[in-house]
Amino acid sequence: MCYGYKDGNEGKRQGEIVYNKTSENLVEISLVYADLLEKHRELRGIDSINWKQMFVKWANDFETVNEGIDWNQEDYLEKIEKFARHKILEYAGLEG
Repeated sequence: MCYGYKDGNEGKRQGEIVYNKTSENLVEISLVYADLLEKHRELRGIDSINWKQMFVKWANDFETVNEGIDWNQEDYLEKIEKFARHKILEYAGLEG
């Protein structure tokens, strides 16, 4: 899987979300959360607003932690899934 995105603001309206590294991270973190809901129903006990705020924070954190990584040499999906799984379970008190 290639870790790629379209970087550019052509025709961007104010407040419009752009598909970039961080928004891709946000989507992947959300997918991991959805997958974990099947196994850990207690995740539903945390307010969705809190989850959304944490997902955005973690999407940014992932970029900071992995700054300078050559994604042609590393498996992006494996790394973001492991990162997200750890963060979600830790936040919910199910790990660590």
